[in-house]
Amino acid sequence: MSEPIESIEAPQTVTDEDIEKFLGEDGKAPQFHPILAIWKAVLEPAKEEALKPVRPEWALRVCGSYREVTFAQVPAFNQRFYTKVTELLQLLLDEIESDDECLNVHTPEEDLEHNSEHYRNMLFVWQKAVVRWENAWDPADELAGAELASIGEVYRIFFSATGIVQHLDNIKFQFTDSDRMQLAQELEALKEGHE
Repeated sequence: MSEPIESIEAPQTVTDEDIEKFLGEDGKAPQFHPILAIWKAVLEPAKEEALKPVRPEWALRVCGSYREVTFAQVPAFNQRFYTKVTELLQLLLDEIESDDECLNVHTPEEDLEHNSEHYRNMLFVWQKAVVRWENAWDPADELAGAELASIGEVYRIFFSATGIVQHLDNIKFQFTDSDRMQLAQELEALKEGHE
């Protein structure tokens, strides 16, 4: 009799090649990378992951986490999930492209000083994208469960207590009460279709 499976892991999205991108010429890990660069490295593999066949472990995790998704719907969930991650990656790449110097910082203090506005912008544009997906969601669609689950999963990997935005704590980035109020107003306007 075979040994029981102890745990099921989600597909790996960060490869050894991704890690090597961060190594210096001497093969040693540098002291610091701006959060923008870390986010880019974490999200870029999504393009390749989207092309891979769905693994049983991933299907089990998705169906176990989202009861409205059946095994037959996992391919649709997968395609929608990776399309959304790729969309958020493109928003990040656009932000990085807007500033030639944003990746040329060498300490957390420099990252905070130079890139705070970029981080604020990303928190705004990423959450607005989620609201747009929610607005477009059609509960009558036969794949409504897969669509809603893909939105929920993307939201979780970006904004949960263990999501990628938590990297901002490493540089002591502060999203102020004023920022929160402005974001809430903009998201509410989006929900009501005023933007």
